[in-house]
Amino acid sequence: MTVPYPIVDQRSLAPVPPKRLLGPKRTRGIEEIPQTAAGQRLIYRIDGDFLLDNSALPLDSTSVLDATHVSVVDVSSDVEVFVELDIPSKDADKFTMRLTFVCTVTDPIAVVRQGSPSAASALRAYIKSHHRIFELGLDYPLAEINTARLKLNAQVKAFTTVEPPTIVGVSVELASVEVLTPTEVSEFEQSMRQQEQHHRIQFGLQRSSQVLQHHKAEFEYVTAAEAQRAELERDADMRGYQRYQFTEQSRVVPNDALSALTNAYSVGDISAKELAERVTSLEADKLEYERAQAQERLERERTESRELAEWKRENKRLRWEAHRTDTAEEWLYRRRELEIKRERELRNREWSREDLAIEREDKRRELEAKIDIVRELAQRGYLDTANVNLEKVVDNMLAGTREQANPESAELTDLKAPELEAADNDEEANDEEEREEDVH
Repeated sequence: MTVPYPIVDQRSLAPVPPKRLLGPKRTRGIEEIPQTAAGQRLIYRIDGDFLLDNSALPLDSTSVLDATHVSVVDVSSDVEVFVELDIPSKDADKFTMRLTFVCTVTDPIAVVRQGSPSAASALRAYIKSHHRIFELGLDYPLAEINTARLKLNAQVKAFTTVEPPTIVGVSVELASVEVLTPTEVSEFEQSMRQQEQHHRIQFGLQRSSQVLQHHKAEFEYVTAAEAQRAELERDADMRGYQRYQFTEQSRVVPNDALSALTNAYSVGDISAKELAERVTSLEADKLEYERAQAQERLERERTESRELAEWKRENKRLRWEAHRTDTAEEWLYRRRELEIKRERELRNREWSREDLAIEREDKRRELEAKIDIVRELAQRGYLDTANVNLEKVVDNMLAGTREQANPESAELTDLKAPELEAADNDEEANDEEEREEDVH
């Protein structure tokens, strides 16, 4: 709850009964006199006069006993008084302007004598007396609040400089002028910021996902290559081991089967026919073994070639899929940006059309006002004068209507334009000539 300023409290004091012969001493009760803080003073009204109490008058003082009214005045220095006004805007809404005044009571008795318990009410009426402040807001919609702030701030400061606020017994100075941000504008800007941040986060997540997929594909490619290299190395080691085993066995037995058979024939273990048959069989086995080795080597090379081709195709497919995903996501993000930009342009065009419609309506009203003025001048007979500048007279009457509150005084002022004065002088001169002719 806001504490009243500068008069914090006011009370009427009941008369104190006169002292009796054996009665108690005349005094007032503690509950009758309001309690004051360090920066507050009591003002007593005694027979139409006022007395300042600096906490020195006791309750049984003659002045306190004779007082019929007591007031508590706040005499603290630089007390802030807030005044809020609603300023109509261009789009049928309102700006909220908050003014802060710094007040100091210089004459508490004058404050009580004046009887103004609320400085905020007096300052609000003072600001409302400047009608130009309420007209400035009509030039700006809520979206242009920053421009409206500058205009209203400058207008209020200029007004308080030319016509400073005055409150009897109180010194007043303007401390600050604030135009509060409307709730819908604040919520709209906050929503736009949140959407922009959301888009940035989504874009960052998409970029991170793309980088992660790229690293994953590269890791799988490197892993597969290393696995294949390890498999080839194992095959090479196995073949090397087989060659080593064959070499070790060759050291124990003769170098070849033919030599063994020849050795056996020389010692008589086999006959010549058996030798020939054995040699023929060995040659056939050798040829079959060589064909089998060649076939196995060919099959192994074909298998390795197919596996390598399949791995290359799969790697190419994975890279193409990643590229297509990146392109699609980037297209969707750009499409969303274009939609947001198109929405802003449509909103700006709508606002421009509304401003143009309002401007046309103002011009139509001004034209109707001029036509009404011309019709009124014609009814009064002022258009019969040949020297009347009709457009200038209409403009002067419109300007006088805006500046003066009394239409009758404005009409009289406008009719004293230079063109009408010249017409009146010509009519007077013609009347004098006619009177002279009648005399002769």
